[in-house]
Amino acid sequence: MFYVEDLANDPVTLDESETRHALGSRRLRDGETVTLFDGRGQRADGVIAVRTSGRRRTVEVRITQRHQLPPPGPGLHVFTAAPKGDRLRFLVEKCTELGAAGVHIVRWHRSVAEPSRAGRDKLHRIAIEACKQCERLWLPEITVNGGIQDFCRAPATRFYANREPAAQTLPATRTADIAIAIGPEGGFTREELDQFQAAGANALRLGEHILRTETAAVAAAALTVSK
Repeated sequence: MFYVEDLANDPVTLDESETRHALGSRRLRDGETVTLFDGRGQRADGVIAVRTSGRRRTVEVRITQRHQLPPPGPGLHVFTAAPKGDRLRFLVEKCTELGAAGVHIVRWHRSVAEPSRAGRDKLHRIAIEACKQCERLWLPEITVNGGIQDFCRAPATRFYANREPAAQTLPATRTADIAIAIGPEGGFTREELDQFQAAGANALRLGEHILRTETAAVAAAALTVSK
């Protein structure tokens, strides 16, 4: 699949990144068929034409058929600290593959990493590539540098990952979105836990052991998909 932000036109032109993928990695030629998606549930099949202008080549796709997938049902929004380095890439990639509706990078009190605006664009690209890999038509929402109030005000059933004795497991069925707060490796502060509880969030047990941030986020996504 190839990502095109706007599928309203016909033909559509692939952007530079997708053109490199089509002509370089895939080695596609005139007349071959491809599948496009816009990240908002629309899938389109079409036939490519390679245009050359000097040293620059572009790929146009003439649409032959379209299909619109309705929005997915109740989904998972992960509100997580940013782990360092490639572990954040892993978190976004795997949560996307597992069907998370949103990945929101939050500055908790003990957070140690904060993505920049450019970092947000990179995470968006990672999510696109993951959607292409698993043929997912709806891109997850990606936000960065949010705060605790973004989680506490989320229009969803709210949980925070914690191993306290009263922690519960995910409900067997659900009719609304779920928001799960994942803390940094230093854990949530007492003040943050108090704010969660004041917002009606419940403690959620993801397993018997202490998990790294990215592991906890992926575990939450996997548990939600299995329900």
